[in-house]
Amino acid sequence: MKRFTLKQMVLSLGAATMLLSSQSVMAQYTKLTALDGMLSYGQSSVSHAEAYDKLVDRKENTKWGGWFDPRLEDDAAWPIDQGASANKMYIIVKAEEAVVPTFYFLVTGNDTGGDPNRSWSSWKIYGGNFDNDEAAVREGEGWTLIDDREGEPLPAENFGHKDLDFNQADGKTAYQYFWIEISDAVGYTDDGVYLQMSEWGLGTYGSFLAYLDYLN
Repeated sequence: MKRFTLKQMVLSLGAATMLLSSQSVMAQYTKLTALDGMLSYGQSSVSHAEAYDKLVDRKENTKWGGWFDPRLEDDAAWPIDQGASANKMYIIVKAEEAVVPTFYFLVTGNDTGGDPNRSWSSWKIYGGNFDNDEAAVREGEGWTLIDDREGEPLPAENFGHKDLDFNQADGKTAYQYFWIEISDAVGYTDDGVYLQMSEWGLGTYGSFLAYLDYLN
């Protein structure tokens, strides 16, 4: 049987403690509030059942949905032409406190299994810190790219979940504002696709469930 010196045991316990501590920090769920986003065809306000704020409402049984077709020119896209899809799909959210982005999770929509074309495929996430909510605008000054996804595979199932790391973040800078811009969907018809996603959040899916358990 291999024997360890006291020094080796202390170092091993210290490393394990640091690992558990870092995992705990990375897994922490942070409450989010939607500030702005795309209201797609047929939606006039956040009172709509599938408006953008449903993406961060901490409810898996709601979703953000909307007609999306990035192939459209600006002059042929919602809301200019109310008979067309949106060619931009984005949301801007505010965290209850500034956090260093490490992990985030996605939960697919309630009928993704029957129509996986509706899922996101490519997107970017930006982080920022602003003096007030009004300054946190799409394509404004002060955003930093912290995640970039191209053809990302998501679960082709109803309410499927996936944890992802912020693959462009420096692991040190904390942000309070986040802008998500979806650039591609799994698939389109001639009229675009009804893009959807149930939930997005900072932290892991497990931390999200733990947060919901805590509230109950």
